[in-house]
Amino acid sequence: MLVSAMPEIPGHIPLPVLVGLFAVAMAVLAMLRGILRLIRSVLKLALGVAAGAFVFLKAPEWLGSTVPNPSATMLGGMSLLGGAAGHFSSGFILEKLLGGMESTGATGESLSKSKIALLSLVPSSLLMWAGGVLLRLTGSLSGIAQLDHGTTATPPAWLTQTRAALSQGVVGRAFNFLDPVTSPEVVRLCEILVTYRDPVRWKSVKNDPSMQLVVQQPAFQRLLDDREVKFAVGHSNYARLFTLPEVRDAATDPALASALQSVHQPEVRRAEPVT
Repeated sequence: MLVSAMPEIPGHIPLPVLVGLFAVAMAVLAMLRGILRLIRSVLKLALGVAAGAFVFLKAPEWLGSTVPNPSATMLGGMSLLGGAAGHFSSGFILEKLLGGMESTGATGESLSKSKIALLSLVPSSLLMWAGGVLLRLTGSLSGIAQLDHGTTATPPAWLTQTRAALSQGVVGRAFNFLDPVTSPEVVRLCEILVTYRDPVRWKSVKNDPSMQLVVQQPAFQRLLDDREVKFAVGHSNYARLFTLPEVRDAATDPALASALQSVHQPEVRRAEPVT
């Protein structure tokens, strides 16, 4: 996949243009509604997303042996509940802290339009971060499924394009630093591990010269012998594999992380059947 200088989203709209339009819309909304109310509303949403992401990563560990193979639907439902709890509880706390700040001056109506527009970048950035985290996670899990099952699990084109736009260039580097859920090393590691389910594909991957540096890492070899990893791969449970502490810890191993960064996605390919 080539990295374009100007990432695009569905409809061939350059990402910077979309960001600019969104920022303008938020500035207008701040002028109409009041900047403090807008910031508080968006902050509640961002905290809800953070809570949901935390539940998504920790839920399989909490479920333990009770539900050894939680589906993506179950994890998504638990994340939604966790996000809703975070959203409403943070709203209650913010109401207690800022409840007395609903006067005309506090809502920002006495500020100049230029200052309101500048302050509106705060909620704009929070919303774009929250949306980007969700889209990167969804797109990554769909991409792993496609690698495992080929065209039978092809994600929507708009999701593939959006994930690419949020993973490349300056935007991608920013999200790699700010996204607490989806790191490129974890995604690439999962993409490689799912090939282990099919002996033909796994043979093709492990014998690929470009993959030798990854396959030979002790941290990677330990994952191949891990019972939880084998279970998740064997059941094509990508959400579970993605959230396994063993996988996420291995992706932070300096040597393995460096090796994963050197592998390009086309090299983690679906092996052709041997005829």
